[in-house]
Amino acid sequence: MKKIALPFSFLLLLSSYCEAETIQSGRPGESIGAGILPSQFFQVQSGMGVSDSEVGDSLIFNNVFRKGINENFEMSAVIDYRSVNGASSGISSTQIGLRSRLIDEANGWVPQMAFQARINLNFVDSNFESLNKGLISLISMTHLLKDDLSLTHNFGMNYSGSSSASTFLWTSNLTKSLNDKWGVYAEAYGNRASSVNTTYGQTGLDYLINDDTKLDLSYAKRVFDSKDEDIISFGISARFNVNE
Repeated sequence: MKKIALPFSFLLLLSSYCEAETIQSGRPGESIGAGILPSQFFQVQSGMGVSDSEVGDSLIFNNVFRKGINENFEMSAVIDYRSVNGASSGISSTQIGLRSRLIDEANGWVPQMAFQARINLNFVDSNFESLNKGLISLISMTHLLKDDLSLTHNFGMNYSGSSSASTFLWTSNLTKSLNDKWGVYAEAYGNRASSVNTTYGQTGLDYLINDDTKLDLSYAKRVFDSKDEDIISFGISARFNVNE
C-alpha cells in the first residue's frame, strides 16, 4: 500500500467553534446516518483513499458538501477526483441531492430514519463519462442500542447511467464512542449487480478535535471472493455556522 499525504489543514484553519451538539458526519465508513444537518450549518466532509487490487492501484479524493434547509431537509453535493493506475485521472463524479427526515428519533426497536437521493450530473472528465445521468437513492436507519453504541443500516439502488441495470447497495455499521474524543466502528458493505455480489469488511476510528471538526482513518478489505482488494482512507469533517 502506498503512502498517502492529504493537505487538508486548510479545513482545520477554517473551522470555528459553534454552540451546538458535536458534528455528525458520513465519515468514516460507507454508511450515512439518519440525521439532518441543522439549517444554520454548512458542512464539508473530505477524504482521500487508495485502493490496492489485482488490477492495479487507484486513488480517490472524495468531497461532500452539506447544507441544512430546515429541521426536515438538507441538500448536498459531491465532487470526486480519481486516478486509476496513474493513467486515467480527473473529476470522476459530480452529484447533487436532498435528504429528508422520515422518523425524528430512535425509540426502542423503531429506528431514526431518513431518505436520501442524489443525481449523477455527469459533469466529469472524459475518462469517466457515462451514457446518461444516474440516480443514487437509499434509506438510512439508525438504532440507538446504548448511549455510546449505535447500529446503522443503509439500503439503496444506484442507477449509474452507464447501463440499463441498477445496482443494489447495502451497509451495516456498528459504532461505539470510547470517550468524548474517540470513536471506533466495524462495518460490512457491498453491492449486487447482474447477479454478482461484492462484499467488503471495514473498520476504523475517528477523533473529535472540537465540536465542529473531526478526523478519521479507516481500512477496508474485499471478502468472500477470489479478488483481492485493500482500501485505506483518511479525512476530515468540518462544519461552519453560516449565521455568525
